[in-house]
Amino acid sequence: MHALARALLLMAVTLGTAVSAPSQSAAPQSKEVNATGTVAGRVTIAGKPAANVPVAVMPDPQRTFNGRFVGSATTDADGHFQISHVPAGRFYVIAAAPAFYYEGEKSGYQEGSLVTLAEGESVEDLHLALRRGGVITGRITEETGRPLIQEHIYLYRINPQTGAHEPYNRSYTVSATDDRGVYRIYGLPPGRYLVGAGRPVGRGNVSMGTGSSYYRQTFYPGAADETKANEVEVTEAGEATGIDITLGRAEKAYTVIVRVVAGDSGKPLSGLRCGYSSVAQGGRATASAIGPETNADGQCRLEGLVPGKYMAILVLTNDISAAANRSPTSPQAADSPANYTYDPVTFEVTDSDLNDVEIKMRAGSSVSGTVVIEGMSEQEAASHFRELNLSVSVAGTPPLPRFNRPQINADGSFRLGGLSAGKARVSISTYPRRNFKLLRVERDGVDLTQGFDLAAGENLAGLRLVVGYGTGVIRGEVKFADGPLPEGFHASIQARRVGDTTPQFNFAEIDGRGRFVIEDLLSGEYELIVNVGRAKPVTKTVSVTNDGEAQVTLVLERAGNNNQ
Repeated sequence: MHALARALLLMAVTLGTAVSAPSQSAAPQSKEVNATGTVAGRVTIAGKPAANVPVAVMPDPQRTFNGRFVGSATTDADGHFQISHVPAGRFYVIAAAPAFYYEGEKSGYQEGSLVTLAEGESVEDLHLALRRGGVITGRITEETGRPLIQEHIYLYRINPQTGAHEPYNRSYTVSATDDRGVYRIYGLPPGRYLVGAGRPVGRGNVSMGTGSSYYRQTFYPGAADETKANEVEVTEAGEATGIDITLGRAEKAYTVIVRVVAGDSGKPLSGLRCGYSSVAQGGRATASAIGPETNADGQCRLEGLVPGKYMAILVLTNDISAAANRSPTSPQAADSPANYTYDPVTFEVTDSDLNDVEIKMRAGSSVSGTVVIEGMSEQEAASHFRELNLSVSVAGTPPLPRFNRPQINADGSFRLGGLSAGKARVSISTYPRRNFKLLRVERDGVDLTQGFDLAAGENLAGLRLVVGYGTGVIRGEVKFADGPLPEGFHASIQARRVGDTTPQFNFAEIDGRGRFVIEDLLSGEYELIVNVGRAKPVTKTVSVTNDGEAQVTLVLERAGNNNQ
C-alpha cells in the first residue's frame, strides 16, 4: 500500500472521534519553532460541501520516514477546513474518506494535493474534490465450492492510454476474503480492472513458508492467462457484483534444500541465513524471500516454492561479534561472513523437490580507507557518519543482500569486505534526506571516482572518500506567460549542478499553484529544467550557496505560441 494511504488509514483511526464533531477542531499541530504557515480550503463530494471529513497535512514521504501528520482538522458544515502552525516545506494535504477518490484519479494516480509552503505562507483556497468510488465484490471458492478464507485479491487497473495492466494499490480495503470467501474492494476510481486470486506463477513473486500446496492464480471469470480475462467496468458510485472466481485444484508446492560449503575445503558452514530470489527473463533477480539459517550440515530448507526459475542467495551479516559465537564450522570473528562472498546459484523448480543446490563460499576482496566531509570539523563529521550508507558495486555481478550496513567509525575509517573481483565503484547514499553527496574517491592522489580494478582476494587500502554536505535551497514558481495554470496542473523540475563530472540530478514536484522547492543542495551553479506537457521546455541557471535560499521564477510558453 502506498505510504500516504497507510498514513491516511492511521489518520482516520486517530481522528475517528473527531469525525462527528461539526467544527474545525484540530489535532496537535507541529511543534517546530518556525511553524507559522496555514493551509486552508474546502472539501467537496460531487461538487457539494462535505462536512465532518478529517483532513491532514502529511510530510512528503520522500523526505522523511515519519508518518505522523503535521496538523489536522475536520471540515465544518460548509466543507471548509483550516490547519495552522505548518512549517515551511513540501507536504501532502489529504482527506480521510476511504470510500471516495480524488477527481484527478480519473486519468491517473493521485492521492491528496501537494503543497509547497514558504515560512509563514498561507494557502487559503485549496480544493480537495472527491467523488464516491466504485466497488468490486465477489466470492472466491475452490472447485468443490468451498470458500477460501484470507485469500489475497490481485487488482490491476487498465491504463486508458497504453492498455497496460498496472497493479492498483491505492485502495484502503484489506484485499482478502472473509470467512465466507467474500471480498469487497471499494473507493475505486472509474475505469477498467482485472481481478485475480491465487499464487502467481512465473510473474516474479516469492513467498516463504506458505505451505505444501497452493492455488494457481486465476483471473475473473476463470482465466489462467490475464490476456483472456474479462474486464470489470467500474463507474462512479457503482457496484460491480458477482465477480466470482473459482480456483482450480490445489497444486503441490515444492521444497528446495540449499547446502552451503567452504569453497576451498568443501566443509559445511552453519549459521548462515539463506533465501531465494525469483529470476526474470534475462537472468535478472527480482523479488526475494529470506529463509532459515543453515544447520550443522550446512543445509537450509526453503519451502513453498511454485514452479519457476530462482536464484539461491545468502544474507550475510556485517556483525563480527555475532560470528564469534558461531560453531567451529562457521566463519569466525576474524573471518566474519562480512569478508566472504559467493556466486549466486540459479535453479529451476518444475515438478519435484530439489536437494542438490550448493553454494560455495570464498574469501572476498575488500576496500578500506577514510571518509572526509568537506567544511566540517572532525568532531562534527563524526556525528554525521551514522547517516551515510556506504556501498561498493562490482560491474557484472549481482548485488548480494547483507544484514547491517557497513559502519563508518568515529575517526572516519571504514572497511567493506566480501567483494567480488572486477571493476568496482564506491557510492554513498542517504535517505530520506539527501544532504550528503560523494564528490571524489581518491587514492595516492589518483582520482578513482569512476571506478577501479579489484583483484580476487585483494585488500585495497588507502581510499579517501570526499563527501559534500549541502544545505542550499532553490525555491520558486512556474507560470504560463499567457494565463493561469490549468486546473489539475502537475509537473516536476530537476536541478543539475554545472561542472560535476558525475551529474547528480535533484528532482522536485511542482504543486498545483506552480510552487516548488529543491533542498539539500551543494554550493554552485545549477541548471533548472522543467518540461510541462505541451509547453516549450524551459531552462534557467541559478546560483546556490550553503545555508542560502535562491528564489527563481520560470515562465512557460505554450507550444505554438510565437510570442517571445
